[in-house]
Amino acid sequence: MQLNEAIASRMNHDLSGSVCAAQNAVQLLDMSGTPAEKAEAVRLIADAAAAVATRLKFLRMMFGAPQPIDNDVVRAYLKLVNPGVSLDGEVATRLQLTCVAVLAHTAIGKSTIAVRPDSVSAEGMVKISPDSKKILQGGAAEVSPINAMTFWVMEQAKEAKKMIHLAVSERVIKITLV
Repeated sequence: MQLNEAIASRMNHDLSGSVCAAQNAVQLLDMSGTPAEKAEAVRLIADAAAAVATRLKFLRMMFGAPQPIDNDVVRAYLKLVNPGVSLDGEVATRLQLTCVAVLAHTAIGKSTIAVRPDSVSAEGMVKISPDSKKILQGGAAEVSPINAMTFWVMEQAKEAKKMIHLAVSERVIKITLV
């Protein structure tokens, strides 16, 4: 699978859950009888629409034309991916943003993603997949929707003329950009 196919598949996966939730809420609204049921259905539709909008904004920053990073969108995206993840620092580059996206998916529970000029790290309950670890260490792995963002980190590093150094311990995953 080519990287662009894997990214498209990943984006479809990330967006489909919220779109399906909105669709289900519309059906609920059609079947609702009481004002409370209708209000709940409208709230579910609004929540799903907000989730889709946040994901689209984040994905546009990561994969679209270069644009300033909106850290409010980054924080909202992290809350969607894992409510236990917090952001320490400000994301300034697309490479940092992509590292944040990869590390957000390593969080098992409460954790902090720290962004510094030369590194992005996740600390807390974290676990990196063997393929992502191999890719970030410069090894080979099959391109798939699951590891598409990790390959995108490597593409962004090449574009930024940066090398990636990965350090992994039981509670910390650190990507150093040199």
